[in-house]
Amino acid sequence: MSIIEEQVKRNQYIEEVAAYIRVSTQEQKLHGISIEAQIEKLTEYAEKHGMKIVEWYKDEGVSGRKLIKKRPELQRMIQDAEKGKFKRIIFIKLDRFFRSVAEYHECMKRLAIGGVIWTATEEKYDLSTPSGEAFVNMKLTMAQFEADQAGERIRMVNEYKIKSGQPLFGAQCLPFGYTVSAPENGERHKYIAKEHEEIAMDLINHALTHGAIRGAMSYVNNKYGMSLSYNACINMLKNEMICGEYKGNPNYCEPYISREEFDRLQKLISRTPRDTGEKRTYIFSGLILCPNCGRRLTGGTHSPNKGIRNVTYKTYRCNSKLRDKKCDYGNTVFEETLEKVLLDKIESIVDRKMIEVNAIEAESEKTSKYNVAELQAELDRLNYSWQKNRIKSAEEYDRKYDAIVEKIEAAQAEQQQMGHVDYERIQCLFQSGWRDLYNSLDDEHKRSFWRSFIEEIEIDWGKGRYGKRDIKDITFF
Repeated sequence: MSIIEEQVKRNQYIEEVAAYIRVSTQEQKLHGISIEAQIEKLTEYAEKHGMKIVEWYKDEGVSGRKLIKKRPELQRMIQDAEKGKFKRIIFIKLDRFFRSVAEYHECMKRLAIGGVIWTATEEKYDLSTPSGEAFVNMKLTMAQFEADQAGERIRMVNEYKIKSGQPLFGAQCLPFGYTVSAPENGERHKYIAKEHEEIAMDLINHALTHGAIRGAMSYVNNKYGMSLSYNACINMLKNEMICGEYKGNPNYCEPYISREEFDRLQKLISRTPRDTGEKRTYIFSGLILCPNCGRRLTGGTHSPNKGIRNVTYKTYRCNSKLRDKKCDYGNTVFEETLEKVLLDKIESIVDRKMIEVNAIEAESEKTSKYNVAELQAELDRLNYSWQKNRIKSAEEYDRKYDAIVEKIEAAQAEQQQMGHVDYERIQCLFQSGWRDLYNSLDDEHKRSFWRSFIEEIEIDWGKGRYGKRDIKDITFF
């Protein structure tokens, strides 16, 4: 019996150590390097060598290439080592500890402060000699190289899958309304917009029509007896897959909506107010711009409480002024007053905007290289000539067709740059009797009404009871 075995027999444990375990999700999936397997091996080693494991540190689902600051259990272990809680760390292999040479040496510097050493239970290293240190560096360099190669292979595979529309992840990671199709007739798997299609389209259309995410969520939950959370709705509506795109591939999957509609949704989401827990509905939340700093005004309340009055008014103020003093706009905008001003002016503002846009479009048609209507007529004539066999060859038809289509696309691009707004759609809202109908709405539906066609409101608001109260400008969409 050796001396150490005799010591173990007399004194069950002779050294207190820490045990470190790390496994990435990919490693566990491919190689079965589980947390449980490492625990079993380290426990067996400690018992055999007269060690007592006083603390376990387990980084689960973490790559060995990650920085120290992104490995919480490794950070905790280093901090405990610096405090002198143990003098040795054990782990099964060096690649469980690190795969980055730079991060390894950074860790060693900190462990040296507490006089802590390490042992790889399934590998032998002699750090007391220069050759031993060199061997560790070589081992880490190779591990880092292999990890880099694997990462590059994964990146290339993923890029190919994205370009070809192949799934990168399972159905559990897809936005609501999508699933992974089963391959048919030897075809690959693909993402399709079939599961809960009706619900998903109802959610999207309601949000676009009424300009309210929470309103759309409540609508589908009530209609279909569901319990979709606000976060689930937001995650779906922010995912570019709903317009058929993913990481640069415009034809990645079946779309629910167009790119233009998707961009409208993102604007809507960006101005959706956070849930404050209040039950009050602020009609113009997310719409009013601060005249000074340009940030959106925040809804709140004002209670004069003078004499016998005990009334609470809904108001809007600049949060940058209230919280961090980065804005000096201290005016209070009363919701009731703004609503009256907007109701009185909205029709004339829409009419003025429409006149301005029509004038711009008329001038643009004069200066534009191409007229879409004329080009479309030219394309129709070309197709007619082809049908009547008046064009000599398919090559000639293709050449002329491509030239016309190129001009049409250029003209449409010009129109998009102008930021076209469908003012006829907006004007339809203001039919005879619309004021009476508006006044019959509750605050939630009033908010949906304004948000359905207004992107932002610029105000000209003075201080005091007799200060100026006016709308400077409105941006529609």
